[in-house]
Formats: sequence, C-alpha cells, structure tokens
Amino acid sequence: MLRRKFIKILAVALFATMAVLYRPASSEAAEDWNFALLLPLTGPFASWAEGVQFAVHWAAEEANKAGGINGRMVKITDYDTALDPATAVARINEAMREHTIILGPFASGIVSATMPAVQRAGAFAYVANSGEQAVERFRPHLFNLWTDFGEAVEKTMAGYVKLNPDVKSIAVIYNPMDEFWVRFAKFQENSGNSLGLKVHPLIEIGQGASAAAAATKAMSYNADAYFVTGLNQDMIDSLLELGRRGVTDQRRIMFYPLADDPAFAEVAQNVVDGAYVWNVFNRFNDNPRWTAFTADYQAAHDGLDPGLLTIPYIDAVSFVRQAIEQNGLTGDADKRQDEWAKIIKFMAGTENFPGVTQSYNVIDYQMHGPAYLMQFDKNGKLGLVEEYQ
Repeated sequence: MLRRKFIKILAVALFATMAVLYRPASSEAAEDWNFALLLPLTGPFASWAEGVQFAVHWAAEEANKAGGINGRMVKITDYDTALDPATAVARINEAMREHTIILGPFASGIVSATMPAVQRAGAFAYVANSGEQAVERFRPHLFNLWTDFGEAVEKTMAGYVKLNPDVKSIAVIYNPMDEFWVRFAKFQENSGNSLGLKVHPLIEIGQGASAAAAATKAMSYNADAYFVTGLNQDMIDSLLELGRRGVTDQRRIMFYPLADDPAFAEVAQNVVDGAYVWNVFNRFNDNPRWTAFTADYQAAHDGLDPGLLTIPYIDAVSFVRQAIEQNGLTGDADKRQDEWAKIIKFMAGTENFPGVTQSYNVIDYQMHGPAYLMQFDKNGKLGLVEEYQ
C-alpha cells in the first residue's frame, strides 16, 4: 500500500516537473523585454547582417535611454540562421518558445522556409527581403519591412528613362539564388515593356558562376542600358566586365538597392561614376535620429556609412514599440498566443508611420512609401537624384 502511494506521488511530481520543463519561459514579463533577432550572421549575407544587427541593438539602446518600453528595458537575443533553411527553422522554433517579439528572418528563401512554423504557432514575425509570394502566402503572420517593390521599380524606371531619353532598349541581369531577385527582374521586364522599351531576354547569373559571363551575354544584345540585381560581387563583376567590353558611360548601368552599401562603393569607387541605383529607402536626409545613428555607425565602422538595410530594422523596433504600448502587451509566456493575435490585428494597417528616414503607409501588412533614384559620383559616393511619391 505504502509502495503504491509512493509511486503515485512520484508520478505526480514527475508530471509536474515535465510540465515546467516544457512550458515557455515567462521571465520576460517580469524583467526586460527580450526581442529575438534572426539574421544570416554567417554566409554570403553576413556583411549586410552585421549592419542590421548593429542597427537593431542601437535602436534598443535608444529606447532604453528614453526609459525603455513601458518602463522596461529592451534586450536583443541574436539567432544565426546561417542562410540555411534547416538551421533557420530550428532557430525560429527556439525563438517562438522564448520570445513574443520576433524580428526576422532575412532573405526570401529563409522566410519561405520558416514561416510555415510561425503560421502554425499563430505567431507573428517582422521580416525583410521577402518576396511578394511569401507575403501573400503567410499574411497575416508576417509584416514585410520592405516597401512595395513593384511600385518602386515602375516609378524609378520611368524617372530613369525621362532623364536618359536615348535609352530605348535594356538588358536585365539577375542572380536567381533568391526569389526576391527573380521578382525584381520580372518587375523590370514588365516596367520596360510598359514604357515602350525593347526588353531583351532576361539573363541569369549561373549558380556559382561569375556575373562576368552574364554581362558578356548582355553585351551581345547591344542594349542601351543594363540593369543588374544580385550580390555585391555580382554587381561589381558585371560593372567591371561591361567596362572591359566598352561600356564606358556608366549612366547606362542601373543597380539593385543593395548597391547602396559601403562595401560595394569601396570596391567600385573608381569605376562606378554615373551609375544609378533604384531604391526604396533614403539615407540622404537630416532626420535627427538618422543623423545620430549614422554618427554612431561611422564611429564603430571606421568611418563607413550605414547601408540601407539598417533603415527598416530601426523602424521595426519602432513598430514593435507602438504595438506594445498601444495594446498593453506584457511579453508574458502565458499570454503569448493572445498577444500575438493583438500584434497581428495592430500591424494590419496604419497611416503616416514616422520612420527614421521617411514616413510610410501600411496596407495589409505591407509598407508603402516613396521610391528614390540615386547616382554615383566620380568619387564613388552615392547621392539622391529624384524622389517619387
């Protein structure tokens, strides 16, 4: 009898212990806010990810200097997705067990791999570099930190053609490793056709190959202008090969927004004079917060300017702050499902959100804002040419 009673007590105790072990941590509510940040800190996007990491930690510290969010300090826990789908899925599952606020992941292939888990959990993530197909598929469980690229390509291409009326035909070079970039190439093809340009067949950069071969093929079309989308190295290789083959007027070259990156300008500064960049963020402004961030970034990066990816992630922290303050969120693990539901409802739409460099309207979890045409000078410095509302 005593033995059976002891076993029963032991079983109850064991069950209670297991329940505690598998219950999400709830210390977040009692102490600091702890946001998860998922980035490819290793792999081909690591240099961009480091800038984003710096920006998010800076935004958290900015909030802390102002007293935190609802009186609680903000901490950031970094998760490395390594730009690998399996690793990213494991990291997002870890993050959802420990955090109410999830910033990332980054890159459309990783977003597509991880969002089914977010969707099944009823969670919400602030993602960047996500293709429109992923946004459509996983809405309302994600918020796209990029503005609408279809609109941006259409506006900037029209502006480019107006500034360069001798351009009657274009060749589009792109790296297909990211569905995001495939979509950009299609946007450019469609916009070129709408503008009455001759658009030559799209040219893929072969897997693991130098973009120089793609640039050589583009030259065979004898196009008036060349639009390049891909990694920094893809854009640099294309630029150099086009130059070697006689394209000495760099205004005939247009790059994808990530050419707005100090690492790109540092390598290409002597050969990029006149080349254009289409963009959805404008770091050439006098917003006091952006000025302060730029100074801190430069101090930590040997004088280099911050890249454009820092902008949406600083704004992500501001979006989170609004969601917490206006919905009375606690971060308590026991309330996580309910608080994710509140974030989903809150992030569906807003007008004139004050970003760190510009204002946005949010429609159905998608940011909408101005588009920008930029151009490099002879010193490799990028400057704003025109803004399109």
